[in-house]
Parts: sequence; structure tokens; C-alpha cells
Amino acid sequence: MLTAQAINHPTDLQAAIRTGRAEHIEAIWRTAPGQRSGISWRYLLMLAGVAEVKPDRMIRRFVADALHQTRVDAQTAARLVTEVHTSPGVSLRALDHAIWQHQRTIRRPPNRSSPAEG
Repeated sequence: MLTAQAINHPTDLQAAIRTGRAEHIEAIWRTAPGQRSGISWRYLLMLAGVAEVKPDRMIRRFVADALHQTRVDAQTAARLVTEVHTSPGVSLRALDHAIWQHQRTIRRPPNRSSPAEG
């Protein structure tokens, strides 16, 4: 899929972003089974060295907790983490990783339904 779009190296993806081809390539990427959410696309961008946030469940939970909400969608989580990133010495990727590491230390109760009382 990527090679058909002349993306064979991270620099090719970076060039596609600079030249405005990234949206087209992302649309193709999202046609692959299981890739519709775009989370893996954002992760691919991160791995290619693009300043990006991967709004997986850990990032979404962190943002939802900060906002005192039960859920936050991926787009909102990525946007908010990007907007609050202000430390010049810390990359967006490092912030994403720090949030992820923090979230994995939080113990959450299992998501089980309690039996009906009768």
C-alpha cells in the first residue's frame, strides 16, 4: 500500500507531508482492515519522526481523566495533548510516551457488570 504511493522510507513519508500528499496516503491507509480509526496512521507518523500523538486507549483515558469525563474520542485526545505540549526540551513523542507510562501504572477495576440484586 505504501510502496504503491512511493513511500519506501521514513523520509518519503516526511516528503509526502511537506508536499500535501499525506491526506491521500492516509485515506488509502485507512482502507486496510482494522485501520479505520487512524490511530495506527498517527503511530506510523510518530515512527517516521513526525511530531504526532498516538491517541490509543491510554492517551484517551489520560485526557478523559483530566477532563473528568468517562470517554474522549481519539481526535480530541490527540488535539488536546498537542495543544498543551509547550515544553521546548520535550518532544511530543516523549510526552505521548510519558503519558502512556503513567497510565499503565494506574490500576483500574475490571470492567465487569455486577450481578443483579433480587
